[in-house]
Amino acid sequence: MYHSIIFLLVLIILIMLEYKDHDCLPQKDCNCKILDPPSDMSSSEKLDFIRKEIRKNNTVVFFRQALIAGIIVSFISYYYINEKIPDLKTWLFLSIVISVIVFFSYSWLFTHYYYPNSRKIEELILKMQEK
Repeated sequence: MYHSIIFLLVLIILIMLEYKDHDCLPQKDCNCKILDPPSDMSSSEKLDFIRKEIRKNNTVVFFRQALIAGIIVSFISYYYINEKIPDLKTWLFLSIVISVIVFFSYSWLFTHYYYPNSRKIEELILKMQEK
């Protein structure tokens, strides 16, 4: 029973950290917020500013998202299959396995899709600056 409370607290802390860093709705403040360039900048300075802001978009923390998914999915899966709450060792093991799978899936997707697209946008901005 106590391990369920501990895991729940860890999950709550991870979710709070994730929201603090990545919940960037217009009315909220977050660590990875993309800012508008100041209006008093020249066009070249604005393009540099935009390039730096694009790089912020590549600072997503995957391990927290993977841990959140691992903790939730392992508990639900074990409970659904065995119709009982997992013991601490089982829950921890399943959480780690699922977290690793999710982490590497995120990493692969980021490496092969999101990051190359961000790099391409940066290259296009550099070409615009050269003209």
